[in-house]
Parts: sequence; structure tokens; C-alpha cells
Amino acid sequence: RGEGLKLPGGIAFGTLDVHARVAPGNTADIRDDLAAREMQIDVAATKFVMPAGAFGTLRAGVAGTLAQHALTLAMKSEDLDLSASARGGLDLARKSADMAAATWNGTLETLENRGVFAVQLTAPATVQLARARVRIGATRLAVADGNMRLAEFAWDDGRITTSGSYTGV
Repeated sequence: RGEGLKLPGGIAFGTLDVHARVAPGNTADIRDDLAAREMQIDVAATKFVMPAGAFGTLRAGVAGTLAQHALTLAMKSEDLDLSASARGGLDLARKSADMAAATWNGTLETLENRGVFAVQLTAPATVQLARARVRIGATRLAVADGNMRLAEFAWDDGRITTSGSYTGV
């Protein structure tokens, strides 16, 4: 628990409460630990500030194992009332035990902003996150009074590739 926290990179919290339970590692093999270590982490914050903006409240949670877990996020500000949920897990390259080489593979199940910029995910999206790579698979979004169909979005080491279509946005 903390109040008036300031972190490097322009990140600050009016209040921050973190509750975490993470099972201890029980094997020498990091791959086995990814699948075996149960965790539950809940975060609640007020007056959350980061370079992208300021938020009145933030709530986030993760439950499961590192290899398979569920995530939730809710953020509110003057123009934003965002909630999202996802399921997925960390995966390591076959011969690597380096966490920097880990990839998160999962599905963005829900995403909705009820604020000024109304957006709602209408079809789940596969997501892959790695150190210098982001990929989002096919999905659909309701945006304002229109629709957006994303065929694919890829960010590879600073290069963006995307395809899809939109109507009425």
C-alpha cells in the first residue's frame, strides 16, 4: 500500500494497493514453474498518471498460473470508462530459459469504452506480445456509429503492418 508514489518515466499514483499471492517455485526447470506456480494479483489505484494520460481510478487483476491465466482491467478518467478482459499465458522459446525471450499468447475477450470515445470489441481477438513484437489477429469493433473489421495488426521491431476495413467511423 502506498500514497503519493512517483516512479521513473512520469508514472505516479495518488494511492496504490497491491495484493499478491504467488506460490513458490518448486522445480529447477523454469518451464515447469510457469505451469505450476499459482498466482493471484489485484491492483487498485487512484490518481494514476502516466505519459499517455491521467486516470481517476485503475483496477487490474491476474489469476491462474504464468502459463495460463485470466486478466482484467478497468480504468476511468474524464473521457474514458474502459474495461477489458483477456486469457492467455507466457511461453518460452524451446531452448531458452531467459524470461526476456518470453512471449505472451492469448485472447482479448472483452474491450469496451463507455466514455466519450465509444468502442466495443464485438469478436474476440488473438494476441501475441513479445519484446519487440505485437500481433493482433482478426476481430471486429463497434466504433462510435460505425464498425471496424481488423484482419491483422502487426508491429515488428518498429514496423507496422495492418489490414482491414471500416464503415461509418
